[in-house]
Amino acid sequence: MARIECLIVMCIFGVMFLFAAGFANVQGLSERKESLAAPRRPTFRLPVPKDTPPKLRNDDAVRMKLVGVPEDLTGEFKCEIVVGHGSITVPMIGKVRAAGHAPSQVAAAIERELIAKKLFTAPRVSLERIGRVPVVTIRGDVRAPGRIAWIPGLTLLAAYGASGGASGWDDNFTITRAGKVTLYSRKSIRTDPKLDPKLEPGDLIEVAGEY
Repeated sequence: MARIECLIVMCIFGVMFLFAAGFANVQGLSERKESLAAPRRPTFRLPVPKDTPPKLRNDDAVRMKLVGVPEDLTGEFKCEIVVGHGSITVPMIGKVRAAGHAPSQVAAAIERELIAKKLFTAPRVSLERIGRVPVVTIRGDVRAPGRIAWIPGLTLLAAYGASGGASGWDDNFTITRAGKVTLYSRKSIRTDPKLDPKLEPGDLIEVAGEY
């Protein structure tokens, strides 16, 4: 009798085991079908910029233009200037950090300064790197002293205009070239443009006045 009872119990456990195994297989097949039927989610990858804007360095020459304001007010900002000691000197603003930044970043900084100083309400500045070129240096009584990109045919008055012009009323310029100092009169040059001397790379221009 005990033997029969033992066999019955074993049969019951065997049936339960087979039932559990079959249920697990059916559930596994169902999950597998669902996973196969479910659409795969696309994988989005952020684009990697291929061209990183070049950053400005000392002795880089840049061409600056200002638009979005009346034309007669943009003349001082249409000029070529050179990065020196990490900065550029902008007319009516002063020094703006440039080295280590892309031209577009420096242009945005100039726009913010023009607005902060209440010079313009919606200025748009473009700054273009034009490479490393020979320079002339202008200092003294000008709004934006510093180094200016030299190009063939650059004259004294053109460099003077690129520096923002004088903040005072003095009339005299000097040009130092190879140790030789030559005096020029702004009034005389404006009376006779033929007297406007052409500059050479390395020239040092000094404008008389307080500075």
